[in-house]
Amino acid sequence: MAEAIVLGDFPIDDDVLNLLVCSVSEVDADAAIMFCKFMIGKERLPSIQMLVQLCESLCKNGKGNEMWEMFRVLLDKGYCTSEREYHLVVSFLGKAGKVREAYDVIKEIKRKRLDPGISSYNSLMVALCRNDLLRPAKKLWDEMFTSGSSPNLQTYNILITKFAEIGESEQVQQLFDHMVQKGVTPDSTTYTSVITMLCQENKYEQAEEIFNKSVAQDPKLASSVLTVFIIALCKQGGFKTALGVMSSLPSNIESSNSHVILLKCLTDVEEIEMASEHIKWIRRYCSSAFQNIMNELVASLSTSASLQPVRKLVQWSYHMIPLVHFAKNAQRVLRLLEVRLQCITSQSDIDTSL
Repeated sequence: MAEAIVLGDFPIDDDVLNLLVCSVSEVDADAAIMFCKFMIGKERLPSIQMLVQLCESLCKNGKGNEMWEMFRVLLDKGYCTSEREYHLVVSFLGKAGKVREAYDVIKEIKRKRLDPGISSYNSLMVALCRNDLLRPAKKLWDEMFTSGSSPNLQTYNILITKFAEIGESEQVQQLFDHMVQKGVTPDSTTYTSVITMLCQENKYEQAEEIFNKSVAQDPKLASSVLTVFIIALCKQGGFKTALGVMSSLPSNIESSNSHVILLKCLTDVEEIEMASEHIKWIRRYCSSAFQNIMNELVASLSTSASLQPVRKLVQWSYHMIPLVHFAKNAQRVLRLLEVRLQCITSQSDIDTSL
C-alpha cells in the first residue's frame, strides 16, 4: 500500500502522507517504517510530528536498529538543521538504547560547528545512566565543560540520582557542592536523592545538614523534602533523629503529614512510649494542627500489619483525657483491623489447604 500511494500518479499532499504513517504506526511499526522509507526515498521528508509518533512506536516495539537506519538516511539528506531536530534524534536513540549512535550524532553536530545543546547532552546522559554506563557518563560530563556547555539542574539530577542509587556518596556530595558553587539551585529531586542516600548510610547528621539547606531555600520545598526525610529515617530505625528533626522545625514548615508518618512508624515497631511523648509534644506546640494529625493517624493505623501495637497506643490514649475521642475512634479502627487480619489469615489457611 505504501509503495502504491507514494509512487502512484495521483496527487497526494505531504500532510496526508504524514497522517497515514502516524495512523499505521499505532497498529504496525514495521509497516509504518516501510511507509516512511518509501517517502524519504522519493524526497518527501517526514514532519516532526510524524517522526515523533513513529519513533515512539519503534521504541515501544524494540525497533532500535530500524530507527537508526531511518535516522542515518535523514541525516545524510540534511534533514536536521536546528538544535530541536538534532535533539529529537539523540533523545530517541537514547530511549532505544542506541547510546553509541546517539553519541556519534552529537559528534556530527560538533563537526558542523553547531551546538548540540544541553537537552541533547541530558538525553544521552539519561540513556548512559539507565544502562549503567557510568564511565562514559563521566566522560560526557567532562566533555560538556570542555565544549562550553554548562550543565543545568536536570544534568545534575540525572547524575546525583544515579550515583545515589548505587551508593556513591562521595560522588553525590561532590556533585551537590559543585551545583551550589555554580549557582544551580537544587530542587526536591536533588534534596530527596541526597538525603535518602545519606540515611541509608546512617549519616544522619549530614542528611540533616542537607535538609536544613532546603529549609533555608524555600519552606514549601522543605515541606515536601521533610516527608521523604522522615520516611528514610524510619526505614533505618533512626527514630530519635526523626523526633529531633520534627521538634526543631521552623513554624513556617508544613509538617502534619510527617508527624503522622512518624507516629505510624513508631506504633508499628511498638515504640509506644516514644509515640506517646511525641503526641504530647504535638499537642503542646502544634495545637492548631493537633486534631487533624490525630484523625489522620487513626486512618493510617487501619493499614497496620499487627494488632498489638495499635492496642497499646489505644490503651495509653484512654489515660489522656484530651485523647479520649482519639481512643474511641482508634477502637473502631482496631475492630476493623481485627476483622481484616482475620480475613487475611482465613484466606491464607484456604490457600495452604489447596
